[in-house]
Amino acid sequence: MREFLELLADPGAPVLHRIFPPAYSDPAHVGMQDEYRRLMQEDLVERRRAECEAVMASAQATELTEEQLLAWSRSINAIRLALGTYLDGRADDPPRA
Repeated sequence: MREFLELLADPGAPVLHRIFPPAYSDPAHVGMQDEYRRLMQEDLVERRRAECEAVMASAQATELTEEQLLAWSRSINAIRLALGTYLDGRADDPPRA
């Protein structure tokens, strides 16, 4: 989780592309995409950070609140997406045995 927090320091890093995908992918909407990033990027990154911190704070817990469980689910999924990007995995790739 700490390593993932370090990755969040650069939300534009290619490995985080699937976690922070573009809102507008049409090349004609570059200006709209830039504006979206300017307005939303900090909030999106801060939400991910808060979820990671909630996971680390509850790592030794024997029971989780609904909020903690959601933080765990979202954080694990974000790490899964980052790893998939890092390993160049795609949804249509055949499963490995």
